[in-house]
Amino acid sequence: MTLLIICTVIATSCSDDSDNPDGWRRAPELTYLGDVPVDKDLTAGRAQDITIAHVRSMVSAFAFEISLTGYNSLAPSRPSCVLDKLAVDPPHRFMTSYQVEGATGKAGLQEFMNSWRQMGWKVSYKAGLHSVDYETNVIEGVTPDHYSMNMQVLQEKLLVLTAVSPCFPFTPGDPADAIPLNIP
Repeated sequence: MTLLIICTVIATSCSDDSDNPDGWRRAPELTYLGDVPVDKDLTAGRAQDITIAHVRSMVSAFAFEISLTGYNSLAPSRPSCVLDKLAVDPPHRFMTSYQVEGATGKAGLQEFMNSWRQMGWKVSYKAGLHSVDYETNVIEGVTPDHYSMNMQVLQEKLLVLTAVSPCFPFTPGDPADAIPLNIP
């Protein structure tokens, strides 16, 4: 099930901005994981800060009280935005996961869809890498600035949120700050 979250998250993450003369350019020999432009001005630290800010705003806007607890199976990371493992310095993205407390199962999933729509996010059901027109155990909400929130029902009740930033240029040694383990 966690693999499904990862596959769903990967699909929304990045590509180049071919209309931006100063931006990072798509290399034709690489397989990109999405259609959102690489944000050339974004750093790992800013991506992490903005991702967590979106998560906090989502929690505070929810219809009833929820909280998030760090989910151990998918620790915070900065994975590549391309499938090709031999790519030199490809763009990366920030990703972290939380278990939802206070909402469960399909009813909780529906509550998140409603909340995200009210926040102006693009919302869809996901099956693997694709948005679908039928109900699944995975939803995705994408903010206007291309941050992706993916929610999955595991074991019929447990809700797990995976938050992902847009892609940013690779910068060696760009340290990330500690993320909050709990978001009340």
